[in-house]
Amino acid sequence: MRKNNLNIELKRLMHQHVLDDTEYFQFSLFSDENNKFTYSFMTNWCGFDKENQLIELREPSLIVPEIAIQLFKDINEPLLIINNDKDFILFMNFFGGNGLITKKICEKFLSKIIKPQKNIKTYYGGYQEIGSVPKYKFNRAANPKLRMKILKRDNFRCKICGNSPQNNEHIELHLHHITPHSVGGLTEEKNLITLCHTCHKGLDPHLDYSLYPLIDVGLLSDFDSREDYIKRIENNIKIGIERIKNNL
Repeated sequence: MRKNNLNIELKRLMHQHVLDDTEYFQFSLFSDENNKFTYSFMTNWCGFDKENQLIELREPSLIVPEIAIQLFKDINEPLLIINNDKDFILFMNFFGGNGLITKKICEKFLSKIIKPQKNIKTYYGGYQEIGSVPKYKFNRAANPKLRMKILKRDNFRCKICGNSPQNNEHIELHLHHITPHSVGGLTEEKNLITLCHTCHKGLDPHLDYSLYPLIDVGLLSDFDSREDYIKRIENNIKIGIERIKNNL
C-alpha cells in the first residue's frame, strides 16, 4: 500500500463515526525506541494476584464512545475509530496509536489479551500489563546505561536542592525510585530521579508524588505534543511497511 493511500486511510479512521448500538474498548499500540511494541487498554480492577498483592488483575473496560472521543480531544491526541476487519488490519499493521475498537473485533482478534491480566501500577500513567513490561524494569538497580541517562537528564544535579559534584566534591548522587521498588515501582526513566545523599536520606515519607513534576513526567499522556504523537505514528507505519515487505 502506498504512503499516499495510507495517509488517506489514516484521516478516514481519525474522522469516521462510531457504530450505533455497538460496544467498544479503548486500545493503544505504540513502538518504542527499540522498535518493540507495547499496548494498553483502558481497564477496570477485577482482583489481586494471589501470590503478590502488589499486582492487580485488570480487564478491559467497555467505553462510552462519546466520552472517550471527548477525552482524547481534551488531551489533543488523535483517536482512530476501528469498526471492521479492514480498519483493524490497518491499525495493527501500519498506524497503531490510540484506537476505539469494537468489542466484537477485539473478541475476534485480541481474545487472549482482553482476558483479565496481571498489571502493575505506574503512578505517572495508570497501569501496565506485566507481559508488556521489559524484564529489566523489575530489577532493583538501574543498569549503567540507564543510570547515565537519568544523570544526564537531570544535569548531574540533585533535583531537590540543586547541588552537584561539579561544585561540591562531597556531593554523592543517588538514583531514587519515586514509587519505591518495594511497592512495585519500576526501574525506568519515568520513575527515577537524581537526588543527593542528604536529600535522599531525608525523604519522609519515602514515597512522595510531588517529585514526579520535577522530572516533567506527564500525567495524562506519554507524549509532549501532537507532533510527538505523529512521529510515533510515522515510525509505526515505517515498521509496518517493512513487516509487510519481509512477508512477501
